[in-house]
Amino acid sequence: RMGVIDAFESPSRKLLFLSGKKRDILDFCRKHSNHEALRFNTTLVDMARLLDLLPSVKGVWFAFPNGQLRASALMGHNLEGTPDFKHYRKHGTISTLSFMFEMGGTLHPIMITDDGAIVVQGVYRSRSDELDLALEIKEKLLDSILKTEELSGKVRR
Repeated sequence: RMGVIDAFESPSRKLLFLSGKKRDILDFCRKHSNHEALRFNTTLVDMARLLDLLPSVKGVWFAFPNGQLRASALMGHNLEGTPDFKHYRKHGTISTLSFMFEMGGTLHPIMITDDGAIVVQGVYRSRSDELDLALEIKEKLLDSILKTEELSGKVRR
């Protein structure tokens, strides 16, 4: 049974935001991938480049696909300078970054995953405020470092 998914479209930007549980969104995209009006691609974020764009991070998840340990997380301040961070970055790949994003003079807690999910972690007055923040993050941070992978497996910039 599929949960509730909110969709927000911007024809001028050729953009469709889907908001809901990740599993529900992925199921929806798979189910409707052959619909001619909806052309879904998988989004890939270059997490190393995103890390370079951020002044600091508050949390990071690393994946180790071939290791005995499959994933590990670090949380705290000044993570990038710790021996654990340096070791994990050398031997794993970053799958999630948590950080503070400044917009309108306010710091907002944000999490971004390697598949392009923007998780707005604060409490906002309206869905419109959340969308404005997500759009700002997309335009300021992600647009220059996103790749999309078509269903056939080809990667485009």
